[in-house]
Amino acid sequence: MNSTFNNRFITDKIHSFDRPKLPLDQGYSKEFLDSEWAYAPRSEMKVVVGFERSSNKDYDHFNQQLKEERTELESLVANWDENDALKPESENIENALAFLKKAFKSLSDQQNLILSFPEINACPDGSIDVVWRLSEAFMLINFRNPASKIAYFYFDKYREELGRQGGIELDKPLPDDVVGYLTALSR
Repeated sequence: MNSTFNNRFITDKIHSFDRPKLPLDQGYSKEFLDSEWAYAPRSEMKVVVGFERSSNKDYDHFNQQLKEERTELESLVANWDENDALKPESENIENALAFLKKAFKSLSDQQNLILSFPEINACPDGSIDVVWRLSEAFMLINFRNPASKIAYFYFDKYREELGRQGGIELDKPLPDDVVGYLTALSR
């Protein structure tokens, strides 16, 4: 389930100015946009320094999406892929969702960023993959073996240098390198 924060003020960079993109239901035209958003008139362009603070509404929306994902993952039974897949382990589901809440809160509180909502997928071995596929970067985090309290990640910015991989200790604060990777997946 990938969706946008429909009531969130989002900007589109034009040189050093920002031209707001607003929901169509606020009476703006569909000029240059997808079906949900429209650019505000050029008269509403403004210089923006830094990022807009995320709101409780953003956090509530993120949590609602997590609840929907939990329901979907918990509804899967053994052989859900008709190829002998295991039922997702509840601890793996819990670890993945707790990590996402912690990551969202960390980026929101420390950097005023909103973490893009990822794909959350069950894997045939009972583990959970959390995946971001953006034009700027890719990140996969796999939650398996809940007793170890470690998730395994791969991050790539699609550049000449190699991607990064490693482990994230789930019961500790987010490491700086992982925060940096998640920042690339935020807006």
